[in-house]
Amino acid sequence: MSIEQEVFNRMKFDYKKLLKFGFIKDKQCYTYTRNFMDNTFRADIIIDKENKITGKVYDLELDDEYLTFRIENQVGEFVNKVREEYKNILEDIANNCCTEEYLGTGKEWIIPSNPKYFDIVGHFKKYKTSTWKQSSDINVGDIIYMYVGSPYSAILYKCIATEVNIPYEYKDSNIKMSRIMKIKLIKEYDKKKYTLNKIKKYGVSAVRGPRFMPKELSEIME
Repeated sequence: MSIEQEVFNRMKFDYKKLLKFGFIKDKQCYTYTRNFMDNTFRADIIIDKENKITGKVYDLELDDEYLTFRIENQVGEFVNKVREEYKNILEDIANNCCTEEYLGTGKEWIIPSNPKYFDIVGHFKKYKTSTWKQSSDINVGDIIYMYVGSPYSAILYKCIATEVNIPYEYKDSNIKMSRIMKIKLIKEYDKKKYTLNKIKKYGVSAVRGPRFMPKELSEIME
């Protein structure tokens, strides 16, 4: 896997953001250039009409393309620095110009969160991702609605599963788990909007474990 494939795996380009970032549209391609390492190297990035991203690095002192950083067994301090700086440029593009795209089964779930055991509300105020106990056949790309128990007793978050079936053995007086998943927050709801009393109208009378999300409820929560 190339450095570009590693960074942009599951990424979708936002072309308006590319232009704002500094890309130039040339026919059906988008190009971007940045000097790095004290202007001794230049990175040329191209996104073609098939959304494929490629890059070249040039040694400006030698006026020649620098290829050594792509050779995996080249691990000297200098080549590692070039590789790291080039990857930082790619990650800067990804963070500012892309959204993550996941191909899953299209399933939607409601899972419970008990504030007595973990403060998910406080966690999502600081972070956009979390690891979570997995006890059902959730797949990458599945949508997860998180029902947070008392004192909220409401669905507060919409997340997406980004990694699943991660082995993790843990047991205490409150919980036992053998695998976890990684989830990413994509939407937050008002604490008074989707309370237990409201979601009961759609057949959700309790959330004690993972359960499928009713289609009618999902549609109004988009």
